[in-house]
Amino acid sequence: MKIETNPNFQELIHRFQDQRILVIGDFMLDEYIFGQVERISPEAPVPVVEERNRNWVPGGAGNVVSNLRSLGAKVTACGVIGSDIEAVKLTDKLNSLGLIKEDLQLIELIDRPTTRKTRILAGNQQICRLDLENHNPIDHQIRSELLNRIQSIISNV
Repeated sequence: MKIETNPNFQELIHRFQDQRILVIGDFMLDEYIFGQVERISPEAPVPVVEERNRNWVPGGAGNVVSNLRSLGAKVTACGVIGSDIEAVKLTDKLNSLGLIKEDLQLIELIDRPTTRKTRILAGNQQICRLDLENHNPIDHQIRSELLNRIQSIISNV
């Protein structure tokens, strides 16, 4: 029996409809650059990827939000992002999933970039990945603010 036609699977999927779920985590932007390789660079033995297309999707905890929304869940997102173009793109993508301002409990930090994972692909092959992220823990004040937001939300999820 295929999993899609299994009644238990269908019931499990149905249970997500209208459930309120809080997602706490590392919100990031996944960027995909699609291109074509025609030659090797004369500077180093690496392929030269000619860009054809570029797109962005929520990554990390944002990917979890996207998956839960596709199952019909009502989601609140809680975490930190930067004050940069990546944050704008990420929140735009989350808005396009149906999340409104009250659903986005993302603290914007001026001194921290929004994590971005850029994958460069040619054909069906990933050539490399370029990461932009800050590995330092968030400070005590931001942790306290996150906990306060979680406490104010938790009774509604």
